Amino acid sequence: KLILLDSLLQEMKLLKILLLLFAPICAANQAVEEITLIKNLLSEIFRRYKSDMESLQSLVELSTSSLHTWRNDISARLEDLELILGKEEESERDEFRITTEKKKSIMGLKDTVNVLRELTRSTSARTCTQLRNMGVRTSGEYYIDPDGPGINSPPVLVYCDMKTGSTRIEHQLEEQNVTACRERGCFVRAVDYKVPMKQIVSIISLSTHCEQYIRYDCHNAPLNSDGDSNAWWMDRNNGLHFYWSGDQSVEETEGFKGTCYCYLQENCISKDHRCNCDAGESIWSYDDGQLTDKSQLPVTKLNFGNFYKENQTAKFYLGPLYCSGERSLPLEMDSCESLWIAGITHPGYQIIKTKNDTFPKVVYCDMNKLPGSTGFQRTYGSPGNLRDFVAFDAYITEDMVDNYRYIGFKEAYVNIGGGLNLEDGIFQAPVTGTYKFSVHGLPIPNRPFNVQIQRNNRPIGSFSNNKSGLSMVGQSVILELAEGDEIRLFNSGGEIYGKVYGGDVYFHFTGVLLNSYTRE
Repeated sequence: KLILLDSLLQEMKLLKILLLLFAPICAANQAVEEITLIKNLLSEIFRRYKSDMESLQSLVELSTSSLHTWRNDISARLEDLELILGKEEESERDEFRITTEKKKSIMGLKDTVNVLRELTRSTSARTCTQLRNMGVRTSGEYYIDPDGPGINSPPVLVYCDMKTGSTRIEHQLEEQNVTACRERGCFVRAVDYKVPMKQIVSIISLSTHCEQYIRYDCHNAPLNSDGDSNAWWMDRNNGLHFYWSGDQSVEETEGFKGTCYCYLQENCISKDHRCNCDAGESIWSYDDGQLTDKSQLPVTKLNFGNFYKENQTAKFYLGPLYCSGERSLPLEMDSCESLWIAGITHPGYQIIKTKNDTFPKVVYCDMNKLPGSTGFQRTYGSPGNLRDFVAFDAYITEDMVDNYRYIGFKEAYVNIGGGLNLEDGIFQAPVTGTYKFSVHGLPIPNRPFNVQIQRNNRPIGSFSNNKSGLSMVGQSVILELAEGDEIRLFNSGGEIYGKVYGGDVYFHFTGVLLNSYTRE
């Protein structure tokens, strides 16, 4: 626009010059006046355009300056915004990084906790009391291994109250209503514990006290009626019990009658009944108590029944099993159970001595079983001087059909003292003393069987199937031997069954030193 206005100005200047040149030529005055009028008009137009152009130029200059200012201001603001956005983006990146690191840290912490929890499976603690004695003070869930670390059943997760050192064992049975039924004990509920029974019994055996709370709420639903029990509970050995508080001494004094805590305290609702619920009240009542017999706990089954009318209702609650305390050890290991409590949990031969024993004796402790169970402890006798203990148990693994030869062996369960030469079948007494020898075997059906026990190549005993028997035969002798005497077996005419099926061995030759004469 400025260029066009400047061009117009130049044209008006040219027009003014032309008017000045042609003015003298015009003769008439009227023409002069018109030309003058046009001149004045053009001059006014030029003046106005010039003024407008100057104003427009000032405006353009002002606008241009403002544009520069605005541009600089906008540029500065953009730079500030970019800086702010950059910081926010960096902050977001930092926050994301920190959040990610926190998540990784939390995940790592969880993994560490899980690893630590798994590592507690290898703990040597067998009860919560032992953990407490090790310095653990925070109550919570811990792995313990009651039957011995590293063998038998795996460690179990239990709740440990570190204020008391008690071990809590939970079960799945919740408080519930008893479904009405007509027969005595017809409502049955089994109790499944979260810990294997073998481990539970181990915890009980290691503890000095165990208890389990039970409660029966009743509305005209008696525990006993017409002189008989409507309810009972089963112990871990499948024995049935009718008392609801205390231990087996209640049965010893009261017999197998339904007996509640209120009766033992002589404060039942009715003095004529053994339980509060037996009074037949039409209001809610209850009987409860702590079962404390370690030889019977835990409760494994509950039976209720003999109520079915509309106004008869009942419910029950069985609490967890709690065990606490630690059994003290005798001054001398007097049984396999003492060794088991002391932490010797691997099966094998051991030496024990009771108060009534003159000399220690040899026992085999099957630690794969629990104390008190059949075969947990097997006694073999006293070896006298422990330094001279001798024992062996050899057996054959193939049939013997060639007669009149000495019997040799390939395998032995034990050969303590090294007195038995397996291949030759010769036992040579390493010390002077009293020995016991036993032999038993199975004849091949309908074949003769004759075996001699010889000392220094002279028979001292024999056993036979009378040439036709089908059953096992055997012989045992107790001998006084001098150091160097030899004992061996001689097949004096017979065929011996020697094959092994499923681990069963039919021919054994055993010996043990009962007492030696070389004490110092």
